[in-house]
Amino acid sequence: MRLRVLRWLGLLLCVGLAPALQAQEQEKEQEQQLTLDGAIDERHHNRYIELPFEVPAGTRRINVTFDYPRGQGVTIDLGMLSPSGLRGWSGGNKARFTLGEVDATPSYLPGVIEPGQWRLLLGVPNAEPGARVTYQARIELLQGAAANTQAFADAPLKAQAGWYRGDLHMHTGHSDGSCMNNAPAKVACPLWMTTQSARERGLDFIAISEHNTRSHFQAQRELQPLLDDLLLLPAQEITTFYGHANLFGSTGFLDFRLTEADAAPLLEQLAANGGLLSINHPGLPSNRDCMGCGWTAATDYSAVSAMEVINGGTLRATQGWVHSPVSGIPHWLAQLAAGHRLTAIAGSDNHNPQDAPESPGAVGAPTTVIYADSLSQQGILEGLRSGRVFIDVRGDHPEAVLQLQAATASGQAQMGQVLKAPAGDEVTLSVSVSGVADAAVKAWYRDQRLTPGARQRRQGDTLEAQYTLESDGQPGWLRVEVTSAEGQPLLISNPVYLNLP
Repeated sequence: MRLRVLRWLGLLLCVGLAPALQAQEQEKEQEQQLTLDGAIDERHHNRYIELPFEVPAGTRRINVTFDYPRGQGVTIDLGMLSPSGLRGWSGGNKARFTLGEVDATPSYLPGVIEPGQWRLLLGVPNAEPGARVTYQARIELLQGAAANTQAFADAPLKAQAGWYRGDLHMHTGHSDGSCMNNAPAKVACPLWMTTQSARERGLDFIAISEHNTRSHFQAQRELQPLLDDLLLLPAQEITTFYGHANLFGSTGFLDFRLTEADAAPLLEQLAANGGLLSINHPGLPSNRDCMGCGWTAATDYSAVSAMEVINGGTLRATQGWVHSPVSGIPHWLAQLAAGHRLTAIAGSDNHNPQDAPESPGAVGAPTTVIYADSLSQQGILEGLRSGRVFIDVRGDHPEAVLQLQAATASGQAQMGQVLKAPAGDEVTLSVSVSGVADAAVKAWYRDQRLTPGARQRRQGDTLEAQYTLESDGQPGWLRVEVTSAEGQPLLISNPVYLNLP
């Protein structure tokens, strides 16, 4: 056996080096790659072989990929020994596995990754006379954000770009989700029931965001291979006395124990943990009935990526009233007015997957629709960050697509992008809506309704509308709502931004 060690070597950082370069080098230092290789022949028949390797302090995930030519007279089984004992045995049924602090491939135990000597354990139940094969084990040792942001799915569920529909706020029995058993009695509801409801709803992705716990990640690690049409995003609802926020894309721990109305301690942990932070239901009151439900913490919004402007529980409480006094939309618009680019999203905040699908707060009601390069963790999160996102308020328009484009004589931008429009330039906002019958469009420039000059026409299943305005050269945004014939909001867009830095 040979041991080859391939390390990411960070450059020495001197004072004054660009922060982006520092972040890049820190990311490189979070990964160490090892290769263990050797040969098995008839001498190893009915033997165990231990392949030692060193795990440095601070390692939080170990990934193993094991290759050897099968069908050539040798069978090799796999296991893993930590400094304190056996961490798992998968025999010959897995060629790849991961061990993390809170999740691991079935056959292996999640838990703290101890520093010291670990040993990949090979068992050879069969090595026929004259047979000989070579093997190679590739081992990744991950620290920090790299360890926390590994997806549950090994590959994109769909490789093509498109609009993907999902629910970004849900609970199961791992926190305060419940449902009825056959007794009937109210019990903590298992996670698989939420995934089943999401598939029945036709969703492409979901984020199960339990309150201040990470216990649900193991169940999702086990379920994801079965759910080849439903992407499970790691998520947690960071529940503090001064507001709730969802952390997407990370299995790391964010200490929720704020003792003052200041979000800085949470935001400082983001870089180390990875992921994306979104503020939940900011318009709710904070009182004894709902601890910290409204967002009252002082916040550097430049570190926040999104805001939940439509919440299913709020819709249920207000009987579907989108622009109620507890809506999150005014809080979002206030941050847009302050120059921040927060992606507006929605979440059902579902606590019972048995809820009737047509009721507000049921799984997928509301739905967030994201344009992504692929149905993958990276694709969905990058799509969310980009702002090319709209909200299906009731989650009952599965074919809906909402497109926005703003243009001047010298440039154009779509939803989530920035268009430079000097004072005096004419800006044309073009809106296209498909998959919504009997719809109308309402448009805004900042907080001013754009009604004069609007032209709307329907071509088959598509409604097109166009607006023109004269830019004043100042920062602003253009957004639309698609409404029913009765004027009720059905779809809510994110903005095209004007003149932001």
